[in-house]
Amino acid sequence: MDNKEQAIEPPKWVLELIDSQQSEQMLDIVNRQFPKWITHISNGYHTKYNTLNRNWKDICDNLKCKPEKILLVSTIPTKDDKNQQLAGEMAFVCDFLTQRGFVIRRNIEFLKCKNSDSVYPCKELYNDMRKRKVQVPHVWEKL
Repeated sequence: MDNKEQAIEPPKWVLELIDSQQSEQMLDIVNRQFPKWITHISNGYHTKYNTLNRNWKDICDNLKCKPEKILLVSTIPTKDDKNQQLAGEMAFVCDFLTQRGFVIRRNIEFLKCKNSDSVYPCKELYNDMRKRKVQVPHVWEKL
């Protein structure tokens, strides 16, 4: 096999992430690789948004995993990002964590509750959900 055909060795942190079994270990690796990317970790959506909790559980059932945590992050990678290597690494992490029961949401779309670690949609997302006839409370309120 010549040099062009040799497989590229994944970075050490990717191999560590793939080998990790515990959610805390996974998050430690992600935080080490992407400091300040995760801005909040939640156990679930506020009870007023149980439809979102049910959807999360349904997705996890289909993926044959259990719901882990909701991660609010500063950004979600896109094909338009200037640093495509970084975007690719972050896209890998998003996919990897989703396959293991995590939800990754932008912190501009979801807010932290005052009295718990739960999260709920911002007003703009709430309005969009209402338009799409997603079951949400009749009135948006700060929780």
